[in-house]
Amino acid sequence: MPVLFRGSRLKLLLILLLPLVLIGAANLVYYTGIGMPGTTTNRGVLVVPPQVMGDCGAFSEADWLSRRHCEERYPGNLEAYARSLHKEGELGRPGDDFGTALGRQGIALEQLRSPPAVAGGPLPARDWRQRWQLLVVGWQAGCPEPCRQSLYLSRQVHIALGREAGRLHRVYVDLHEEPAVARELVASFPGLEWHTAGLADWERRTAALEPKARLPGSVFVVDPQGFMLMYYTPSHDGHDMLSDLKFLLRNQVRR
Repeated sequence: MPVLFRGSRLKLLLILLLPLVLIGAANLVYYTGIGMPGTTTNRGVLVVPPQVMGDCGAFSEADWLSRRHCEERYPGNLEAYARSLHKEGELGRPGDDFGTALGRQGIALEQLRSPPAVAGGPLPARDWRQRWQLLVVGWQAGCPEPCRQSLYLSRQVHIALGREAGRLHRVYVDLHEEPAVARELVASFPGLEWHTAGLADWERRTAALEPKARLPGSVFVVDPQGFMLMYYTPSHDGHDMLSDLKFLLRNQVRR
């Protein structure tokens, strides 16, 4: 066999084997963790898996969807579930855009989204204007000094976002039904909104997280779709929060 022919066969064999080697290496890293990077770019503590702020039953206007399947596939997020049905051809007719497909069901897109929240009312599942949220949770009555320090820190971070500040809003979550305290905080920290929530509900919501998530002054990041992604404790500083928020806003997929 000519040497040139044998060399060509060897090159062809290497080309064919290369994808198999890469797939094998990827599976090795995935299943064993060998070679997996040990560091991440986030400064806050990730919530794994992300917590859903609401549930499918909260969106009764969209009862045309299977609530059970919604809870299985997109907990608390009927808009994302409806979009998945539309993408799969199960909603509307061929060629319909998403809004037209909804219109055939007699539903407006706004019905899948949270209504405008009332100050002092229950904490909504997600922001009706599709903004990111920074939640400062009042774990202790009266919002003691660590809580107030986090409110100040979140305000400074909000200002530091510059032209992107409109994509975020800050919320004080009152777990003790103290409207007088909440109104004082809103007056002291301009741009702050406040809503109420049940202490038992938040204890359940954060039960799988580390105890430090329930320290006074903890701050939670919630994305526009209503998923709690990460949190900060008093040990974090404003640079940590600002770095993460800039990264999230820069890499957000716009609809």
